[in-house]
Amino acid sequence: MRKGLIGLAIIIAAIITIAFGYFFFQYRFYTKEDPTKWEDDIKAIEARTAGSPLKGRAVVFIGSSSILKWESLERDMDPVPVIRHGFGGSRIKDSTWFVPRLVTAYHPPAVVLYAGDNDIYFRDLFGAKPDTAGQCLEDFKVFVAAVHRDLPRIRIYFVSIKPSVDRMKFWPQMKAANELIRDFCARDPRLAYIDIATPMIAGDGTPRGEYFLADGLHLNEAGYWLWTSIIKPVLQ
Repeated sequence: MRKGLIGLAIIIAAIITIAFGYFFFQYRFYTKEDPTKWEDDIKAIEARTAGSPLKGRAVVFIGSSSILKWESLERDMDPVPVIRHGFGGSRIKDSTWFVPRLVTAYHPPAVVLYAGDNDIYFRDLFGAKPDTAGQCLEDFKVFVAAVHRDLPRIRIYFVSIKPSVDRMKFWPQMKAANELIRDFCARDPRLAYIDIATPMIAGDGTPRGEYFLADGLHLNEAGYWLWTSIIKPVLQ
């Protein structure tokens, strides 16, 4: 009996150790201030899309997991041709770093960016920083400059940071970032802000759970249908 309890305790300790190690690895990876950490993901994206016949005429969707997991994007946006360049866990500046490879190289007529969610989450997770909203704006400005450096005429659409069940604690900063970026976009005819956040908020001010997977963070089919109904008419 005692041996059994000792064995069980060892198993539990091993599971806790593995779980902690995995969490620590994930935390270190996603908070590391080095965009080159995404090199394997970018190579995979290039291998999938670099030879696309849509290069030169497809709108590039770039950003974090909400783009990566939008597997029905091409079908949802039809007849607008699109190319999906999402890499999960990324921040605005990560997309900026890879503009030459994921945007400029494809000569798109427009770019749609979804990012900012992870920017605020990972900055605030272990010790809130008061300038997270302002930093999102500054990072977006750098993204815009990077795109317009080689493609000065194309439109850039910023999809607002979504409110999510899992990250509701961070919503005030995300909402503030949305407002700053919205106002910045309003001053340049080449920029546009697409508000997907407002219809995702219920009357009591909380995120509408029917748009999310069980993790309370990523969108389900209904969530992507909502985004399609808002984004597609803007692109058309």
